[in-house]
Amino acid sequence: MDFDIGPYIAPILTAVITAGATYSMLVSRLSRLETRMEQLEGGAMDVHKLSNQITALSVKLDELKTDVSKHNSVVERLYKVENETQAQWKRIDELKMQHTHDMDALKGEHG
Repeated sequence: MDFDIGPYIAPILTAVITAGATYSMLVSRLSRLETRMEQLEGGAMDVHKLSNQITALSVKLDELKTDVSKHNSVVERLYKVENETQAQWKRIDELKMQHTHDMDALKGEHG
């Protein structure tokens, strides 16, 4: 009995693409904010507010990394459970075959 990863490909790809797009957006926004901050010489914009926005984006980026890590952990655990389940079903099939063989042997002795 082979492990069929087919049903899990779409959710995994969706999560990876979503995480990648979010990460890309946050990095792009952070880069634009940093560029904007560098362009400020005389303080025409509120540098403190801009700094707070950069800090908030950095926190969100860290949270995204944590979420992606948790997601990857779930995928790894699911893969392990699927493999263990596959091994258990194989063992059940072996026990059924052994039981059938034993029953046939008993019928042969009494028949």
